[in-house]
Amino acid sequence: MQLNHSIHLAYCTNIHRGETWTETFNSLQTYALAVREKVCQKKPFAIGLRLSERAAVGLSERDMLLEFRRWLGKNSCYVFTINGFPYGQFHGTRVKEQVYRPDWTSPERVAYTNLLFNLLAELLPVGIEGSVSTLPGSFKEFIYGPVVGQASSLSKSTGKMPVPPGQTAPPGYLTPVAYLWTRTVRCKNPSCGATVPLVKQTWLCKKKGRYIALKMIS
Repeated sequence: MQLNHSIHLAYCTNIHRGETWTETFNSLQTYALAVREKVCQKKPFAIGLRLSERAAVGLSERDMLLEFRRWLGKNSCYVFTINGFPYGQFHGTRVKEQVYRPDWTSPERVAYTNLLFNLLAELLPVGIEGSVSTLPGSFKEFIYGPVVGQASSLSKSTGKMPVPPGQTAPPGYLTPVAYLWTRTVRCKNPSCGATVPLVKQTWLCKKKGRYIALKMIS
């Protein structure tokens, strides 16, 4: 359900096994509706949907998508975010660093993430901001290839372009290798109105001789 400041209290389906859309949908009917009955009978129920690449392709079929939209409306549920980190199976087998494959050096990661955004655009209620979570570039032990190029490809398709085409980072600036999206709230001070990211801290690494931090941009 939606709380103050556009924050959602949601049931996330990544806790359940399900690599196909049929398996994912079965878990929604079995578990999500049971939780909704316990905690949110009188308000629309928010769902954080985890979709593997295989499940996303299944849901993208027009009949499946229309059926799911009808199911959401019938049960007073809505999807506002999709978990696009694990591309494939991550329940019941050893995963660890393999959950990063394919990473952002791969066109498969771009195509998968684009598909998730397309699905979210079809499912997102009017007036509600949506998001897709993804992995941060790659796993440190096997980073290689044009991560920035793949991120730029995704930026073009979503309309969010961090660096204009043909331009490079200004002199003295480091070249970004990944972009992290976070939920935000609007400052309630009428004289401010700034968009504030909901992060606990900006440090990524504070080892001796290796300090890495996020820089907030809007």
